[in-house]
Amino acid sequence: MSDVTLEKVLELAKQLSLEEQAMLIKRLNIDTTRRGSITLAEIEAEQARRVAAGEFDNVESLYGKYARPGLDLSFEDIEAAIHEHN
Repeated sequence: MSDVTLEKVLELAKQLSLEEQAMLIKRLNIDTTRRGSITLAEIEAEQARRVAAGEFDNVESLYGKYARPGLDLSFEDIEAAIHEHN
């Protein structure tokens, strides 16, 4: 019988970087039969990997940017404003 247990694997996985954890999740998913579905844990791991990689640094928040009473913007105006900063 093997000395490897799920608990040991989980403890070792915690020592991996977020990017390595995301890669581990992807590799394990290759061997599963539930292809096409995604779990909350996978979403959270991918988001954490992207944050750690700096993908969300210097991103302008749109929170409240267009929240002004009486402001009348078309879809095209909003799209132009979003793409103006990219």
